[in-house]
Amino acid sequence: MGEETEGHSNGNDLHQVLVFGSPWVLPALQSQFSNRFHFLLPSLSDLPLLQFLSSYAQSTQALLISSSCSLVTSPVLDFLPALKLLVTTSTGVDHIDLPELRRRQIAIAYVPDLYSEDG
Repeated sequence: MGEETEGHSNGNDLHQVLVFGSPWVLPALQSQFSNRFHFLLPSLSDLPLLQFLSSYAQSTQALLISSSCSLVTSPVLDFLPALKLLVTTSTGVDHIDLPELRRRQIAIAYVPDLYSEDG
């Protein structure tokens, strides 16, 4: 596995951000914040998702997802016990189980009016 996927490579002292899908902002975030955050990319791993999460993401507190991501389910969240924040690059939240996030006290961040005339 490459260093982008492993939580225990050169990202040991950095906060981990788990990334599902291919958020359009990821390249910019990686270039701007690689000295502050270690981005975990299970899509680059040969491991099945749940095994990857169990092995590398147990202490991850932030999750970045794209608008097309449907991976944020209760069984997946069970593998992320430290998760405190979900950030989506979408303007809406239809693809997210908000009641489940509330139940787990996970905050959500999105840009509701990114494409509005006032925004």
